[in-house]
Amino acid sequence: MGVSLLAAVVSFRHMHELCLRHGEDRLAAVLIPPAVDGAIVVASMSILLASRYGSRGSALAWIMLVAGSSASPGANIAVAEPTVTANHRRVAIGCPDRVVRTSDV
Repeated sequence: MGVSLLAAVVSFRHMHELCLRHGEDRLAAVLIPPAVDGAIVVASMSILLASRYGSRGSALAWIMLVAGSSASPGANIAVAEPTVTANHRRVAIGCPDRVVRTSDV
């Protein structure tokens, strides 16, 4: 539960920051991340329910699952800033700045 909560917070922060960087107002920047993650959950549940009845799920559910699942890590990558430290490269994908800074110690 703790790891999933941490992942959800990090994902929210990255999508929120990306929305603000691209000119969305604060309300939209707060609503977009749960909408993306919500689409993933709803699509997953729809596919799961369909599989219980012997179906593969609708094309729309699969499209929403793939789109949402691409948008979330896409936001992490877009917000990450590559850094060079002590002759090695590190790209902070999906990792908050505080965690990255403490890993340099």
